[in-house]
Amino acid sequence: MTKNCPLATDDSARGRPKDEEKRKAILASATCLFMENGFDGTSMVDVAKAAGVSKQTVYSHFSSKQQLFKSAIDAKMEDYLPRQALTAVQLHTLEADLLAIGSRFCQLIFSDDAIAMHRILAAAASNNDKLARIFWETGPDEMLAQFAHLLDHYVASGDIKIANTIDAAQHFAALLHGNYHTKRVIGLLKSIDDIPIEKHVTNAVHHFIKSYG
Repeated sequence: MTKNCPLATDDSARGRPKDEEKRKAILASATCLFMENGFDGTSMVDVAKAAGVSKQTVYSHFSSKQQLFKSAIDAKMEDYLPRQALTAVQLHTLEADLLAIGSRFCQLIFSDDAIAMHRILAAAASNNDKLARIFWETGPDEMLAQFAHLLDHYVASGDIKIANTIDAAQHFAALLHGNYHTKRVIGLLKSIDDIPIEKHVTNAVHHFIKSYG
């Protein structure tokens, strides 16, 4: 257990909370512990203690640590980039949607949690490629598929010309990563506040529209 992932308080652990409340507590505790201690350094027992539940309760919601890891990634993605933000596009313009999504995406990839996750995967790369696959399929791959679906909408409306929207989605993601992501990972940028996100996203959107418009 680390000092940044405190145990559940007596109030939160008292009584018999609803299953959904337990699930949320487990997921929040697991996410914190994964970020602090890495995948191998986090046990289901640690998660149970932090969430104020039994180990059996953790397993009743998540059959394995890998499933819990996958759910933690999915929840973090939803926090920063809700699915509805990628589907409810009919009331917006192409540029407005790209700016909104780009901003949320950058808030995610440059966040402390995302950088910690990147470092966890890099540390585990030599002996746990399954962990990387879980992350990729749950996070980036799913996000790119959703963004490609949004682009399909604007291709159909004639706002933009794209032959392969998956390739275009990858291009947009690369523009948003820029040099800032690598600098964050290696510690040259200590905080997301060190990045001029609004200007960076605006430049990325303009380059993207120019490339495909």
